[in-house]
Amino acid sequence: MFEQVKGSYTVNIKKLREEQGLTCSQLAERVGVHASTIHKIEIGRYCPNVYVALLIAFALSVPLDELYWLDDDIVCHLVDKK
Repeated sequence: MFEQVKGSYTVNIKKLREEQGLTCSQLAERVGVHASTIHKIEIGRYCPNVYVALLIAFALSVPLDELYWLDDDIVCHLVDKK
């Protein structure tokens, strides 16, 4: 379903890309990065900066929080620290 990365946030890019019928190369071309960069982001080997994340969101026509979100255990931990 969704790919878990480092146990603290979820990356949804691959699912959204595939739903739109795009390859890594096609998304990469829209964003202006290499296809290997998209692949590394999708598997959690690379965390893009905010600019690239926003470009990916724009290229997929979704808000940024549809690409990434914090997992519940991290959110609960942050709330407990308040």
